[in-house]
Amino acid sequence: MAGIGFELKKIVRQGTLASYLQVALSGAMIVAGPWLITILAIGLIQRFYQDVLAEGSNLFLATVVYTYMGSLLLFGGVHYLFSRILSDLLYVRKERQTLSYLGWFLLFVGLLSALVGTFIGWTIHPYGIKNPYAYRVIAGLFFLFVSLHWLFIVFASLLRWYGRILAIYAGGMGVFVLSSALLSPMWGVAGVLGGFALGNAGILLGLTVLTLKFRREARGLVEKRGMIHTLWECTREVGKYLKTQRDLLLTGYFYYLGIWIDKILFWIVRGQPVEGTWFRIFPSYDVLVYYTNLTMIPGLVFFVVFTETGFATILRKFLEGLGRRTYLSILKEKRRLYQESLGNIWDLVLFQGCITLSTALLSYWLIPSSDLPCTVWVLLWGVFFHLLYFVLTSFLFFLEAYRGAMLSAGIFLLVNFSVTLVSIGEGRPKGIHFSASTVLQHWAEGTGISLPPGSGYLLGSLCATILAALIFLRTLVRIEQRIFSRSAE
Repeated sequence: MAGIGFELKKIVRQGTLASYLQVALSGAMIVAGPWLITILAIGLIQRFYQDVLAEGSNLFLATVVYTYMGSLLLFGGVHYLFSRILSDLLYVRKERQTLSYLGWFLLFVGLLSALVGTFIGWTIHPYGIKNPYAYRVIAGLFFLFVSLHWLFIVFASLLRWYGRILAIYAGGMGVFVLSSALLSPMWGVAGVLGGFALGNAGILLGLTVLTLKFRREARGLVEKRGMIHTLWECTREVGKYLKTQRDLLLTGYFYYLGIWIDKILFWIVRGQPVEGTWFRIFPSYDVLVYYTNLTMIPGLVFFVVFTETGFATILRKFLEGLGRRTYLSILKEKRRLYQESLGNIWDLVLFQGCITLSTALLSYWLIPSSDLPCTVWVLLWGVFFHLLYFVLTSFLFFLEAYRGAMLSAGIFLLVNFSVTLVSIGEGRPKGIHFSASTVLQHWAEGTGISLPPGSGYLLGSLCATILAALIFLRTLVRIEQRIFSRSAE
């Protein structure tokens, strides 16, 4: 993502209001495109399609949420592995070869997500809606489109036309609005989901066009090989990465499961079933999670444009000087790297802290009221620490401290899981008839501890941030020893 940051930083240096607006919008779409589009789409749907959603509002929201959750839990580690492969190819100036791996991962993810989408469509039987069969088919296709969308977001670091990317997302939203307006009178809630799926398909099509344009301009040798040979080569190389980058792969899976584990537990224990499906939702908590997570977007854009580019710049200068400086000079540069890294992180802390505190103080007007006291504040500060944890993990990736990143992600998952069990609440909810939820509920009641929902997410993010910070500082202190010892090997 640092490549994106450097390009956006060039736009910021123009110093005009239009440049700041372009960076803000482009950065938001690049770092959180699918997520942000989903939040905006759900808001538009609830505003303009209330009558249509009356026949299955919980069904629609559950389908969207489970689709995004399922695609991330299934392919989160794959995304991390794909980004590492792209980084290695860019380092040796083989931009054109990245397209072969994009094709390989699209094929792999496409086939697997098509199977999962088929399973979703086969196992849900929604009642009381127009054209339930169409809804089942669209739900399966929607899972496929979302899963492929994540890969294009990873690949977006190579596409330098950020204004066009922004236009593609705007066009996708337009397709969604128009197609939903046309389909919903005939198919009801299935038409709304169909419009949402078509909007995502339009974005995929636009990003594919940009990728083909990139193919014509990409640097690197043109290797004329057959498709079978290319697939075999990519498969062999991906296999090597699976053996050498297991920590990175596990980091991705631990991280995304850590994000979703509290929601999953609340769905199991306190959630309500969606009729005709195996979905469960807990609206009181789910809605607050969606709104509070929006506060992370400004911090993510700040990170991509300023924090990450600043760290990447000073780290590159330090590494380039290792082979031609005296050891005393290296120690001085390391101290500078240490101080400037902390300065960059501190700037982000202040920026995101202002966003979080302002939102918390204005939460009564900005966020819908809920029957869960204190949860808004808990989630807002959980998002704050989550962003810091995300930043520190990204810096650990820069330093190739994958084992430390994996441990931090494991702590994030473990603490969130454990504390959420305690904070699940009192009283067994009606409608739960399977043993897993009953056991969890009895365990939570037996602890005698009362914590607001979201406490697991907050404490998990805090503990992961502390551990990642300690590992990051320790890695910086020993960075030259680590590099020299690797060179000696």
